[in-house]
Amino acid sequence: MTREDLKKAIDRLPPDQLQLVELYVQQLARTQGPNRPVRLGNLVKGIDLSEEDIAAARREMWGRSSTSRC
Repeated sequence: MTREDLKKAIDRLPPDQLQLVELYVQQLARTQGPNRPVRLGNLVKGIDLSEEDIAAARREMWGRSSTSRC
């Protein structure tokens, strides 16, 4: 669907449904904001993390997310 197709579909909606479209678009805009790095500050101060520790945590995290979608 192109932007033009979407505009045409919106033009065919009754006025009461336009409000729903507006709310949905606003929600999309909030969830699609720029990804900003999170500064951990002193959260990990004093903890010695190796590259392998980080790699293992990533493997565990990615492994869980791929199985939870099934």
